[in-house]
Amino acid sequence: MQILVYPMKRQAYRDLLRKRERQRKRREKAMMDFGLQDVCESAAGPGPPQMALAAGGLMTQAIERDPYGLDAWDQSGCCFTGVWRDWTVG
Repeated sequence: MQILVYPMKRQAYRDLLRKRERQRKRREKAMMDFGLQDVCESAAGPGPPQMALAAGGLMTQAIERDPYGLDAWDQSGCCFTGVWRDWTVG
């Protein structure tokens, strides 16, 4: 399997981070207003979720509309990444 990846433009990424930070602050404020500060603190978690690949299982594909729009992506350069499995038995 080969995947083609385009990086997000720097300004679009900064705008996205600012938007997410504003949303996070609004959620925290709403939770504090309702007396849920303990939930708010525990919801932060230890860090971003991890992702892994393993043998077995099924893979499905879905094509969805890009929520950021075509202009958010730097199409002047790209990166290929691949996932291969060696089927030979030695």
